[in-house]
Amino acid sequence: MACRVIMLLLSWVLAQAAIGESRWNTPWVELSDQAEWIDGEGEVGTLHRAAVAMDDGSSMLFLSAPGEPTRASLRPGDGTEGVIVPQTMNLAGTILDADEMPDGRFIVLLHDTIESSPTHGDLILWIGTMNDIQTGGDGQYTARLESVGDLKPIRGRFYINQDAVVMRIQADFDGEQPRRFQALPIIREMDARVPTRGYDIPLIDLDQDAARQVIVDREPGQYLGHPTTVLLEDGKTMLCVYPKGHGKGGVCYKRSDDGGLSWSERLPVPENWESSREVPTLHRVIDPKTGEKRLLMWSGLYPARTAVSEDDGLTWSPLSPVGDWGGIVVMGFVERLSDGRYLAMFHDDGRFIHEGSQQTSPVTFTMYKTFSEDGGLTWSAPESVWSGQDVHLCEPGVIRSPDGSTLAILLRENSRRRNSYIMFSDDEGDTWSAPRELPAALTGDRHTGVYAPDGRLFISFRDTTHESPTKGDWVAWVGTWDDLEKGTSGQYRVRLKDNKHAWDTAYPGVELLPDGTIVTTTYGHWDEGESPYIRSVRLKLSELDEMAQQQ
Repeated sequence: MACRVIMLLLSWVLAQAAIGESRWNTPWVELSDQAEWIDGEGEVGTLHRAAVAMDDGSSMLFLSAPGEPTRASLRPGDGTEGVIVPQTMNLAGTILDADEMPDGRFIVLLHDTIESSPTHGDLILWIGTMNDIQTGGDGQYTARLESVGDLKPIRGRFYINQDAVVMRIQADFDGEQPRRFQALPIIREMDARVPTRGYDIPLIDLDQDAARQVIVDREPGQYLGHPTTVLLEDGKTMLCVYPKGHGKGGVCYKRSDDGGLSWSERLPVPENWESSREVPTLHRVIDPKTGEKRLLMWSGLYPARTAVSEDDGLTWSPLSPVGDWGGIVVMGFVERLSDGRYLAMFHDDGRFIHEGSQQTSPVTFTMYKTFSEDGGLTWSAPESVWSGQDVHLCEPGVIRSPDGSTLAILLRENSRRRNSYIMFSDDEGDTWSAPRELPAALTGDRHTGVYAPDGRLFISFRDTTHESPTKGDWVAWVGTWDDLEKGTSGQYRVRLKDNKHAWDTAYPGVELLPDGTIVTTTYGHWDEGESPYIRSVRLKLSELDEMAQQQ
C-alpha cells in the first residue's frame, strides 16, 4: 500500500502536465448497438463520485465537478487520506460509477461534458490501468454507449458479472418521466473493437490473376493516374477520366461499350481540359425539377471548376469556375439526397479554399460540404463539417446505409499517425457525428465502394495500414454496413494488384454490372521501372468467397 501512495506522489507533476490533453489521444469504440432506452420510473440525481473497493482493503475514489478535471485518490485501508491526482481529459465529465475488472484494469462510467471532445454529450466507459490512474495517463480507450446531450440530472450504476458489464442508467428527458438505459457489453467484445495497427482477417491475393485484368490506358514514359469511372444506366457503357500526371495535368477521357472489357482510344475533349491542375472526378446527376440527366467532371484547387455533358458524355463543355472557392480532390463524392438535391464533399489544408489563402502552422485540415438544388449546375458556398490538427482527415468516400437513412464517409488520415476514420449523418448531410477511428482492415486512402447483390460491401482503396503485408498496394475490403457502424474488422481483404511503389496507387473507380460483376479501375506502378498506367480488375464476391474458403 505504501508503494502505491509513493507512486501517486511521484506522479503529481506528470499528471499536472497531462490535464489539458485531448480525448483524441486514445481510440474510442462504438457500443450503442449493445444498449437501449426503456421507459421506467426511478430516482434521478447527478452523482460526481464513484468508489472502487480493492482486495487489499484500500479504495480508489474518483471525483468530478463541473468545469474541473476529474481527480482520483487511492485511499489506504487504515482510513487515512490518499494523494489526489488530477486525471487527463479522457476522464473529464460527470463521474457516475467505477469498478475493477477481472483482469485488474479499471472501468469508469461517465457523462462526457467536455465540448472539445469527440464524444461530447455521450455516456462513455473509460478503460485503463492502475498505472494510468496513478500517473494521470490517458488510459487504453473509451467506449461510447449513447448520446444524451446536455441532459441533467443523470444517475448511473453498473456491476461486472463474469465477463459482462451490466449497466442501469437513468436520465430525465426535459421533465418527462425518467427513462432507464440498459447495456450489457461483453468486455472481450469491447476490447476486440479497439482499433489496432494491423489486422487478422483473411487476405485473398488476385495480383497474378491476369484473366481478371484489363488495361484501360498505357503510354510508355507518360505518367497516367487517378482515374474515376461512371457506369451509365444501360449497365454496359462506362466512362473514365484521368490526368496525365500525378494528381494534375491534362485530362484524358475514354469510353467502354461492353462493361469495361474493352476501351476506346482517347476521345476528344475541350481544349481547356489541358489546364486541369487536380485529380478529375466524374459523377452522374439528375435535375430534380426536369429529370434531365447530366454528367459532371470536377477539377479542383482554386477555383474549383466543372465541365458538363447533357448527352451521356458524347460532348462536353469547357471547365468553368463554380464559385470563388476551391479545395483538394474536388469532389471526393457527389451523392443524391432524398429530396433530389446533391451533396458533395472535399477537403482543404488552408491553401486553396479562397484566392490567396495560405496554410497555417500547425497545419489544419478542414472537411467541407456543398449542395446543389438544380442537378449540379450551381453549388452552395462550402460549409465546414469538421476541422482539426490532431489528425488530418481528407478525401471522403461515401456509403449509404441499406435502409437509406444514414450516410457514412470514410476518411484518409494524412498525418499517418492513426488509422482511417469514419463519420455518420442521419439527416442527409446537414450534421455529422464526430470522427471515429476505423479498424486497421479499413485503413487506407480514397475509399470507394458498392453494395454487391447479396448486400455486402466491396470497398476499394490504397492500403496505408500501419502493419500490413500489402502496404502501399491496391486492395479491397469485404464486409457489411454493421461492420462500419460497430467498428468491426469485416470478412476479408483482397489484394487487387501489387504496386511497385511504396504508396503511389489506387484512386479507384468501382462499378457494379447487372450480372453482379464488380469492375474496379485505378492507376499504379504495375511494372518495375515503368510509368504508372490505368487498369481494371473484374470479380464477383461469390468467386472471392470460394477462395476464402480454400485458405
